[in-house]
Amino acid sequence: MKEPLLSVIVPVYKVEAYIERCLDSIIGQTYRNLEIICISDGNTDSSNRIIKEKYLCDNRIRLIEKDNAGLVSVRKRGVIEAKGAYITHVDSDDWIEASMYSELMELMCRYDADIVTSGEIRDYGSYAVETYEQAAAGIYEGDDLSELKNNLIRTDVFYKSTLSVHQWNKIYKKELIANPQSEISNDCNYGEDAVVVYPAIYSANKIVVSGKNYYHYCLRGDSMGGVFDDRSKQQLEIVKDTIRAQFGKYGRGVRDISKQADALVLYLSLLRDVDGVVRYEGNNLIPFGYVCKDEKIAIYGAGKFGKQLKNIIMDQYQWKYVDWIDSEGANGAQKVDEVNICQYDKILVAALLYDISRQIVCKLEGLGVDSDRILNIRC
Repeated sequence: MKEPLLSVIVPVYKVEAYIERCLDSIIGQTYRNLEIICISDGNTDSSNRIIKEKYLCDNRIRLIEKDNAGLVSVRKRGVIEAKGAYITHVDSDDWIEASMYSELMELMCRYDADIVTSGEIRDYGSYAVETYEQAAAGIYEGDDLSELKNNLIRTDVFYKSTLSVHQWNKIYKKELIANPQSEISNDCNYGEDAVVVYPAIYSANKIVVSGKNYYHYCLRGDSMGGVFDDRSKQQLEIVKDTIRAQFGKYGRGVRDISKQADALVLYLSLLRDVDGVVRYEGNNLIPFGYVCKDEKIAIYGAGKFGKQLKNIIMDQYQWKYVDWIDSEGANGAQKVDEVNICQYDKILVAALLYDISRQIVCKLEGLGVDSDRILNIRC
């Protein structure tokens, strides 16, 4: 039987240093029946020229040029242009393993799945870390799929998702992804994967988790978000409203769907707007819990979130007894092994992912800290 056509959507905007590597990894797929839809979103560098040169060697490539309107507009256009019954995405500064589509499409067709998902390989330049889906490899349908959806975003701990939010490590039936993609605002330029991927999962009848990693997600300094200004705040509000609307629309029959939406909204807000979330009311430090101002506290975590949390507590609320600690003493934080850890009344765990926060809690308990003095983020 002939391989079904798979449409690969590639957004293009100022990626001249990366686009050739990306396209070569798609062209080199062992799965051959592809259309490679490159959508230039008002691009001004030499990326378009590179794509045109690649087309001369492989006519599966299509270049569509449009005015700049953001990533969501690109993905909407890609779905409209796609001729295949199956759709996937590759960001133009990333690349994929040669067997990715042949192995995922084999699962898609064998089980007539709506979505097939894989993990990712986070490339940091000098090293890489493989990250698997939290759900076990296998076929999810019927009661198993219902249970997967009921626990897609955990509401008892913060923050843990059974399946990743990314669009690019999955293949979808076009009919499944088209509606949620078309319904969202182009201003959803933050959390844009979440407002499409999770509704697609909620509306799926069969999902296959491959248990393998193929997609190289390449982290680079110039790909990070910019200043969080008034427009950014407006866009974040649009994303929050969209999540709640989409979850309510596509998550019918899913347990705690509104709580799942709230957990995702809190997670995205803490990633982008810590100042807008953390506040002190009475003796309650939201979103951590009961903390008195006269208590001696430590903030555990030297990352961006930990630093922002420290600045808010010390500057905005002017607490006197605050230390900043971390396992390695990075970024100016004190090394945990070099302080008297039991001197603190409360330790705030500045980690946004449950698995990381759980590791920190276990370390602290191993150092003799009572569990009731350790505060995690609450859903």
